[in-house]
Amino acid sequence: MNLSSVLALKENEYDKSDFIKKTSKDIELMYKKLTAAIALVKNSECKKLLESFFLESNFSKKFKYHTAAIYIHHNTIGGLLEHTTNVLDICMKLCELYPILDRDLVITGSLLHDIGKLEELDYNAGIYATEKGRLIGHLILSYEMVSKKLKELDIEGTLKHKILHTILSHHGKKENGSPKEPMFPEAMCIYFADDMDATIAHMLSLKETAFTDDDFTYSKEFGNIFLK
Repeated sequence: MNLSSVLALKENEYDKSDFIKKTSKDIELMYKKLTAAIALVKNSECKKLLESFFLESNFSKKFKYHTAAIYIHHNTIGGLLEHTTNVLDICMKLCELYPILDRDLVITGSLLHDIGKLEELDYNAGIYATEKGRLIGHLILSYEMVSKKLKELDIEGTLKHKILHTILSHHGKKENGSPKEPMFPEAMCIYFADDMDATIAHMLSLKETAFTDDDFTYSKEFGNIFLK
Protein backbone atom coordinates (compact mmCIF):
# COMPACT_ATOMS: atom_id res chain seq x y z
CA MET A 1 0.00 0.00 0.00
CA ASN A 2 1.23 3.49 -0.87
CA LEU A 3 1.50 5.33 2.45
CA SER A 4 1.31 8.77 0.76
CA SER A 5 -2.09 7.93 -0.74
CA VAL A 6 -3.38 6.97 2.70
CA LEU A 7 -2.13 10.13 4.37
CA ALA A 8 -3.11 12.58 1.64
CA LEU A 9 -6.00 14.84 2.58
CA LYS A 10 -8.50 16.33 0.19
CA GLU A 11 -8.54 20.11 -0.14
CA ASN A 12 -11.69 20.51 1.99
CA GLU A 13 -10.23 18.37 4.79
CA TYR A 14 -7.64 20.85 6.05
CA ASP A 15 -7.25 24.58 6.66
CA LYS A 16 -4.81 26.17 4.21
CA SER A 17 -3.90 28.78 6.80
CA ASP A 18 -2.22 25.99 8.80
CA PHE A 19 0.43 25.94 6.06
CA ILE A 20 0.37 29.43 4.55
CA LYS A 21 0.54 32.65 6.52
CA LYS A 22 -2.60 34.79 6.41
CA THR A 23 -2.60 38.55 5.99
CA SER A 24 -2.68 40.39 9.31
CA LYS A 25 -5.26 42.82 7.91
CA ASP A 26 -9.04 42.34 8.06
CA ILE A 27 -10.07 40.82 4.72
CA GLU A 28 -13.69 42.00 4.85
CA LEU A 29 -12.68 45.56 5.73
CA MET A 30 -10.20 45.62 2.85
CA TYR A 31 -12.85 44.42 0.44
CA LYS A 32 -15.25 47.10 1.68
CA LYS A 33 -12.56 49.69 0.93
CA LEU A 34 -12.25 48.27 -2.57
CA THR A 35 -16.00 48.37 -3.25
CA ALA A 36 -16.23 51.86 -1.72
CA ALA A 37 -13.67 53.03 -4.29
CA ILE A 38 -15.80 51.52 -7.06
CA ALA A 39 -18.78 53.53 -5.77
CA LEU A 40 -16.72 56.73 -6.26
CA VAL A 41 -16.23 56.03 -9.98
CA LYS A 42 -18.28 58.43 -12.11
CA ASN A 43 -17.54 57.01 -15.55
CA SER A 44 -20.38 54.55 -16.17
CA GLU A 45 -18.28 52.23 -18.32
CA CYS A 46 -15.45 52.02 -15.80
CA LYS A 47 -17.95 51.38 -13.00
CA LYS A 48 -19.75 48.72 -15.02
CA LEU A 49 -16.45 46.98 -15.75
CA LEU A 50 -15.32 47.00 -12.11
CA GLU A 51 -18.69 45.83 -10.79
CA SER A 52 -18.74 42.96 -13.29
CA PHE A 53 -15.66 41.58 -11.54
CA PHE A 54 -15.71 42.65 -7.91
CA LEU A 55 -19.46 42.39 -7.23
CA GLU A 56 -19.66 38.89 -8.73
CA SER A 57 -19.77 36.37 -5.90
CA ASN A 58 -17.45 33.65 -7.26
CA PHE A 59 -14.81 36.19 -8.30
CA SER A 60 -14.98 38.12 -5.03
CA LYS A 61 -14.69 34.97 -2.91
CA LYS A 62 -11.57 33.87 -4.77
CA PHE A 63 -10.04 37.36 -4.88
CA LYS A 64 -10.43 37.94 -1.14
CA TYR A 65 -8.28 34.98 -0.15
CA HIS A 66 -5.81 34.69 -3.02
CA THR A 67 -2.08 35.24 -2.71
CA ALA A 68 -0.10 37.88 -4.63
CA ALA A 69 3.15 35.95 -5.01
CA ILE A 70 5.07 32.78 -4.21
CA TYR A 71 8.07 34.41 -2.50
CA ILE A 72 8.59 38.12 -3.09
CA HIS A 73 5.72 40.16 -1.64
CA HIS A 74 2.30 39.55 -0.10
CA ASN A 75 2.74 35.78 -0.35
CA THR A 76 -0.09 35.23 2.13
CA ILE A 77 -3.72 34.22 2.13
CA GLY A 78 -5.41 37.54 1.35
CA GLY A 79 -2.15 38.94 -0.01
CA LEU A 80 -3.57 39.83 -3.41
CA LEU A 81 -6.37 41.85 -1.82
CA GLU A 82 -3.92 43.54 0.56
CA HIS A 83 -1.57 44.47 -2.29
CA THR A 84 -4.44 45.73 -4.44
CA THR A 85 -5.88 47.94 -1.69
CA ASN A 86 -2.38 49.28 -0.94
CA VAL A 87 -1.92 50.19 -4.60
CA LEU A 88 -5.38 51.78 -4.53
CA ASP A 89 -4.49 53.85 -1.44
CA ILE A 90 -1.26 55.11 -3.02
CA CYS A 91 -3.05 55.95 -6.25
CA MET A 92 -5.83 57.81 -4.45
CA LYS A 93 -3.23 59.92 -2.66
CA LEU A 94 -1.60 60.70 -6.01
CA CYS A 95 -5.00 61.80 -7.33
CA GLU A 96 -5.25 64.21 -4.39
CA LEU A 97 -1.80 65.61 -5.16
CA TYR A 98 -2.51 65.83 -8.89
CA PRO A 99 -6.25 66.55 -9.35
CA ILE A 100 -5.79 66.74 -13.13
CA LEU A 101 -5.41 62.94 -13.20
CA ASP A 102 -8.37 60.89 -14.42
CA ARG A 103 -9.30 59.37 -11.07
CA ASP A 104 -11.77 56.91 -12.61
CA LEU A 105 -9.07 55.48 -14.85
CA VAL A 106 -6.58 55.34 -11.96
CA ILE A 107 -9.05 53.45 -9.74
CA THR A 108 -9.92 51.09 -12.58
CA GLY A 109 -6.29 50.32 -13.36
CA SER A 110 -5.25 49.94 -9.73
CA LEU A 111 -8.01 47.41 -9.02
CA LEU A 112 -7.61 45.37 -12.20
CA HIS A 113 -3.85 45.38 -12.76
CA ASP A 114 -3.15 42.06 -10.99
CA ILE A 115 -6.35 40.04 -11.42
CA GLY A 116 -4.49 37.62 -13.68
CA LYS A 117 -2.78 36.32 -10.52
CA LEU A 118 -6.00 34.41 -9.90
CA GLU A 119 -4.95 32.23 -12.83
CA GLU A 120 -1.18 32.60 -12.46
CA LEU A 121 -0.99 31.23 -8.91
CA ASP A 122 -2.70 28.58 -6.84
CA TYR A 123 -2.14 27.17 -3.37
CA ASN A 124 -3.02 24.31 -1.04
CA ALA A 125 -0.31 23.36 1.44
CA GLY A 126 2.01 25.73 -0.42
CA ILE A 127 1.89 28.44 -3.10
CA TYR A 128 2.78 27.44 -6.64
CA ALA A 129 2.60 28.71 -10.20
CA THR A 130 0.05 27.16 -12.51
CA GLU A 131 0.95 26.08 -16.02
CA LYS A 132 -0.62 29.33 -17.30
CA GLY A 133 1.39 31.24 -14.74
CA ARG A 134 4.69 29.72 -15.77
CA LEU A 135 4.13 29.95 -19.51
CA ILE A 136 2.08 33.15 -19.87
CA GLY A 137 2.27 35.25 -16.68
CA HIS A 138 -0.16 37.52 -14.89
CA LEU A 139 0.24 40.64 -17.04
CA ILE A 140 -1.04 38.83 -20.12
CA LEU A 141 -3.59 36.83 -18.12
CA SER A 142 -4.94 40.08 -16.62
CA TYR A 143 -5.05 41.59 -20.11
CA GLU A 144 -7.00 38.61 -21.43
CA MET A 145 -9.51 38.62 -18.55
CA VAL A 146 -10.19 42.35 -18.83
CA SER A 147 -10.21 42.32 -22.63
CA LYS A 148 -12.84 39.57 -22.63
CA LYS A 149 -15.00 41.50 -20.17
CA LEU A 150 -14.66 44.75 -22.15
CA LYS A 151 -15.92 42.91 -25.21
CA GLU A 152 -18.87 41.44 -23.29
CA LEU A 153 -19.80 44.90 -22.00
CA ASP A 154 -19.30 46.50 -25.44
CA ILE A 155 -16.74 49.00 -24.13
CA GLU A 156 -14.65 50.29 -27.02
CA GLY A 157 -12.44 53.17 -28.09
CA THR A 158 -9.74 55.08 -26.26
CA LEU A 159 -11.02 54.15 -22.79
CA LYS A 160 -10.71 50.45 -23.60
CA HIS A 161 -7.18 50.90 -24.91
CA LYS A 162 -6.10 52.98 -21.91
CA ILE A 163 -7.42 50.41 -19.42
CA LEU A 164 -5.60 47.60 -21.22
CA HIS A 165 -2.45 49.72 -21.46
CA THR A 166 -2.38 50.28 -17.69
CA ILE A 167 -2.38 46.51 -17.25
CA LEU A 168 0.31 45.78 -19.84
CA SER A 169 2.58 48.59 -18.61
CA HIS A 170 2.30 48.18 -14.84
CA HIS A 171 5.75 46.60 -14.50
CA GLY A 172 7.16 49.79 -15.93
CA LYS A 173 10.06 48.57 -18.03
CA LYS A 174 10.33 45.98 -20.76
CA GLU A 175 13.17 44.31 -18.86
CA ASN A 176 10.71 43.84 -15.98
CA GLY A 177 8.29 42.00 -18.25
CA SER A 178 6.07 44.87 -19.42
CA PRO A 179 5.13 44.53 -23.11
CA LYS A 180 4.58 48.31 -23.05
CA GLU A 181 6.05 51.07 -20.90
CA PRO A 182 3.66 53.65 -19.34
CA MET A 183 2.60 56.22 -21.94
CA PHE A 184 0.32 58.50 -19.90
CA PRO A 185 0.28 59.75 -16.29
CA GLU A 186 -2.46 57.43 -15.00
CA ALA A 187 -0.54 54.36 -16.18
CA MET A 188 2.61 55.78 -14.58
CA CYS A 189 0.73 56.12 -11.27
CA ILE A 190 -0.21 52.46 -11.31
CA TYR A 191 3.33 51.36 -12.19
CA PHE A 192 4.93 53.39 -9.39
CA ALA A 193 2.26 52.44 -6.83
CA ASP A 194 2.61 48.76 -7.69
CA ASP A 195 6.40 48.89 -7.55
CA MET A 196 6.43 50.91 -4.33
CA ASP A 197 4.12 48.58 -2.45
CA ALA A 198 5.84 45.42 -3.68
CA THR A 199 9.32 46.77 -2.90
CA ILE A 200 8.55 48.08 0.58
CA ALA A 201 6.61 44.94 1.51
CA HIS A 202 9.51 42.79 0.33
CA MET A 203 12.09 44.80 2.25
CA LEU A 204 9.99 44.73 5.43
CA SER A 205 9.59 40.98 5.07
CA LEU A 206 13.36 40.51 4.73
CA LYS A 207 13.91 42.67 7.79
CA GLU A 208 11.32 40.83 9.86
CA THR A 209 12.69 37.40 8.94
CA ALA A 210 16.37 38.26 9.44
CA PHE A 211 17.13 35.95 12.36
CA THR A 212 20.40 37.51 13.39
CA ASP A 213 21.86 39.59 16.20
CA ASP A 214 23.82 41.66 13.69
CA ASP A 215 22.87 45.22 12.85
CA PHE A 216 22.65 44.36 9.15
CA THR A 217 21.38 41.59 6.94
CA TYR A 218 22.19 41.16 3.26
CA SER A 219 19.91 40.39 0.34
CA LYS A 220 20.74 40.19 -3.35
CA GLU A 221 17.84 42.56 -4.13
CA PHE A 222 18.73 45.40 -1.76
CA GLY A 223 22.27 44.76 -0.57
CA ASN A 224 22.72 45.60 3.12
CA ILE A 225 19.53 46.18 5.10
CA PHE A 226 19.85 48.03 8.41
CA LEU A 227 17.86 46.21 11.09
CA LYS A 228 17.85 48.59 14.06
